[in-house]
Amino acid sequence: MCNRDTDFGNFLKSRREKNPDISQRELARRTNLSPSYISRIENGEYIPSREVVIEIAKALGEDKNKFLLKAKYLPEGNYTVIEHEKVKESLTKEEERILEILLNKCK
Repeated sequence: MCNRDTDFGNFLKSRREKNPDISQRELARRTNLSPSYISRIENGEYIPSREVVIEIAKALGEDKNKFLLKAKYLPEGNYTVIEHEKVKESLTKEEERILEILLNKCK
């Protein structure tokens, strides 16, 4: 089994549970994934691909760049300084450090 990544899993679960109408089964239906896959992501057993992270964010009506950063992927498209500062407010110090490393590699 891979290293557990409970940070993104916990984040996903908290965002999903903000809307009581979205169970793991409902999120799975909206993303064409299995409920067990969603459960394993939330439990830190699976690390989703970039594409899956984007689909999950869309299904929850959330900002895909925030989800990408939480899952330790670079944001998409024209990621502006304003978006960067807005997203950074919700990151832990470790996530901020990772983001800065990723963004500096792209310069």
